[in-house]
Amino acid sequence: MTWAAVVHVVVSGLATGSIYALMAISLVIVYNATRTLNFAQGEMLMVSTFVGWTVLRVLSAPLIVALLNRPVAVGPVRVAPVSLGIIGASLALMLALGALFRWTRLGRAMRAVAQNQRAARLMGISVERVYSASWVIASMVGAVAGVLIAPVIFLSSKMGLVAINGFTAAVLGGFGSMPGAVIGGMLLGVLENLAPLYLPASIKHSVPFLVMITILLVRPGGVLGRVARRKV
Repeated sequence: MTWAAVVHVVVSGLATGSIYALMAISLVIVYNATRTLNFAQGEMLMVSTFVGWTVLRVLSAPLIVALLNRPVAVGPVRVAPVSLGIIGASLALMLALGALFRWTRLGRAMRAVAQNQRAARLMGISVERVYSASWVIASMVGAVAGVLIAPVIFLSSKMGLVAINGFTAAVLGGFGSMPGAVIGGMLLGVLENLAPLYLPASIKHSVPFLVMITILLVRPGGVLGRVARRKV
């Protein structure tokens, strides 16, 4: 296995990890606001993927998709432009979300509700509106993930199961942490793509569960998360 092939696999893994990161972020957004795990995010990705595929068909864009999947050679390294596009678009969306949570009134309200709902309500924040906004934003993130992945995978009604990988990415990074969700998604995508190079090919679909079990045993709080102690 040459280093050029490894670079290609890592880039593909980062593209896959970007989708996992977006799914993890959508789960974390809803969880931080409502303390609810919304695994229906996978179905949102599935529906939006079909919509994206339909738009491509209507616009007669198979040629564009074929060109995007044609590898670009940089020396001995060959990289698919669509992988770079997925990574770039995902990072742009993550930066936009970061700006939303940090510098907008809605973002500050969402962070306040995530920290302490009762105190946020006493400060005049409409917790119910924050709930609604969280569900809408999470749905939009899941929809974008579906559109990004539409040109590169086979469509199936079972695509929603990718929410499990997103959940694993969130646990890996530290559930409740936005930066942790990004890091967890990227790590999971790279590990999932590298594993078949050194282990049996069938191990690829087991990687998310093996990673989840390992992180729960070694560091339950995740890479950037913290274990909260509560009196009962």
